Amino acid sequence: MSAIDEWALKLTEELTFVQLKPGLVLGRNQFEVPEEGLYVPLLTDELANRIQLIDEDQVISMPAILRGILLLLGADPDFQHGETYKLLYKGFEKELKPLVYESITQFEKAGKLKEAAVLLRGYHKSDTPDQRTEMILGGFYVRNAGAIQGNEKSLESELMNEAFQLLKKCEK
Repeated sequence: MSAIDEWALKLTEELTFVQLKPGLVLGRNQFEVPEEGLYVPLLTDELANRIQLIDEDQVISMPAILRGILLLLGADPDFQHGETYKLLYKGFEKELKPLVYESITQFEKAGKLKEAAVLLRGYHKSDTPDQRTEMILGGFYVRNAGAIQGNEKSLESELMNEAFQLLKKCEK
């Protein structure tokens, strides 16, 4: 496992899983939750805030689920339900890109550069990469590398190398 993978994987500690009810149908492609239900990730901070501010029947939203899924897949692309999650978010393709860019902007404003990078990493791995996504992800890697202190020189080096590779693709 690379230093970037280990770095990203630590973010899974900030996720809470909730179970969607069996038979629930979601998205344009009519994804149906399997009969055993499906546990989906949500960012714990976001869930806690929504519980305090929103009616209980609206606490869990599709944007929150999609953010959780993308962050999880950015942190752990081999997660056991990854393929099921991909089927789920395919029904939200039109909403996904704007949601991702809005989410990373909010993370950035809150100073959560790691969360922004890992969520965008999940989107980048799950979708046909486009130049804008690669440029922004490269920028987040550089900014995260610049924030590293102490003995994590290998992580800093890997983040910078990955940023270089992403940005080099954008030259073409």
